[in-house]
Amino acid sequence: MIRAVVDSHNFTTYVISVPTLVSESVFLQRAAVRPSSYAWKLATRVYRDIFIKSLNLKRDYDLYYKVEYPAFSKYLRSRHLLRRDEAEDVARAYGKSAAMFRYEYPLSFVESDPGETLLRKLLNTEVDQ
Repeated sequence: MIRAVVDSHNFTTYVISVPTLVSESVFLQRAAVRPSSYAWKLATRVYRDIFIKSLNLKRDYDLYYKVEYPAFSKYLRSRHLLRRDEAEDVARAYGKSAAMFRYEYPLSFVESDPGETLLRKLLNTEVDQ
């Protein structure tokens, strides 16, 4: 699942839910990019922005907030200020996900339909199906 969410400050981010964690080498192999090319650098940056720099919401909740918030959707609403419908949508994928990342600063091509389709392919995000 890749879902654009808007917090109470009208700041748009993405929640990316993956069924299994993908290594950087597998990600780059799926992207079919040549090492040291511009596409390789771009794909590496996208991978690192998501898997290294982004907050893993599921891990954060499981380790630190599960006691405080009885439901994942409540955690998303209270801690991350997501709207009710978005929090409930994201929470539905919780049980099927290995990780759920809050991707805050996507590259512009990711925000387009072809970019999102490509990202789904690279991450194999069919968690919500």
